[in-house]
Amino acid sequence: MKASDHVVLRYLERVRGIDVEAVRGDIEALFESATMQGVAEWTHGASFRVDRNGLVFCCRGNVVTTCYPKRRYEKRRRDGRTAGPSP
Repeated sequence: MKASDHVVLRYLERVRGIDVEAVRGDIEALFESATMQGVAEWTHGASFRVDRNGLVFCCRGNVVTTCYPKRRYEKRRRDGRTAGPSP
């Protein structure tokens, strides 16, 4: 059997004692600025990337969808596996 993302989150929250809502708040706080809200509106729901604190956050409209270490993104760019600069 495989574990869904939902059960992983609940396990972290209920068994490991991680405050998932606090983590959500930490991430959302990185994007609270008027500039970020403007970028989200300007893209009209399109995907874009944001470099923050050594991480690359992928966004679609006003939702942050994933993140990964910046060095992974830079390696992918050097290898030609992604197009365009990060905003």
